Amino acid sequence: MKYRNLVFAKHGESKAFLFSLPLGESVHKTQEIIVDTKYGHARATAVTDSFIVPSQIADIIAEGCGAYFPLKHVIGTIRLKEVCNQFDGTELPF
Repeated sequence: MKYRNLVFAKHGESKAFLFSLPLGESVHKTQEIIVDTKYGHARATAVTDSFIVPSQIADIIAEGCGAYFPLKHVIGTIRLKEVCNQFDGTELPF
């Protein structure tokens, strides 16, 4: 049986859209991600944790929420680098 890894995410002021991601990856609710859209790559926020379902169930979910096929993909996650700007002008990474 084939499985798919899915997540709902919002980009911009849009509604939540359904995206797929590789089976070995996970995304958590409120996590900042980069998604592929029909306009190119965009920054988005996950509105659910990612979840793995059989392909037939994934098709039913996609159809039920009006998703376009094939589903667009999560390209990656955004990690913010924290840096301390010291008073002497140098930076220290955390």
